[in-house]
Amino acid sequence: LEVKMHRFWDIIIEPVLTMLEPEVVVEIGSDQGKNTVRLLEFCKNNNAALHAVDPLPNFDVNALKKQYGRHFVFHQSLSLNAIPRIKAADVFLVDGDHNWYTVFNELKLIEKGASDASRSLPVIMIHDIDWPYGRRDIYYNPESIPDKFRKPYKQKGIRPDSAELLE
Repeated sequence: LEVKMHRFWDIIIEPVLTMLEPEVVVEIGSDQGKNTVRLLEFCKNNNAALHAVDPLPNFDVNALKKQYGRHFVFHQSLSLNAIPRIKAADVFLVDGDHNWYTVFNELKLIEKGASDASRSLPVIMIHDIDWPYGRRDIYYNPESIPDKFRKPYKQKGIRPDSAELLE
């Protein structure tokens, strides 16, 4: 069972955004764009901008750019390349490549960006930190992870009641 970040919109994401009144929101990992559209509606209604980061989006980026104009900046890139180009963000939603190396370095880049801009650390919401990703890395693009940080991997299945990989 995979729970997508957009399912937390009503109970966590929207209330936090409403309270914070951010000017710039960053979404790392857009997938099919379900959460992206909700974030864009929020940004449009609250005069904010969304920077969405995904190397392989599964939605029509140009259609959303046309619909949301200045409220939407899309980075078709790995997060570790895109984050340094995004200045002064207020909120980050992290749901990209689910492995220690990537998430650790995303957080370090977010911290560096805030420090370089003499700003407080932004609010960071991280998805997929429980089972299985809290215990096992997933690599969407294994070659993007340096060898010394990449654990052995296989494309197989997992279940909570089994430590073994499944066909």
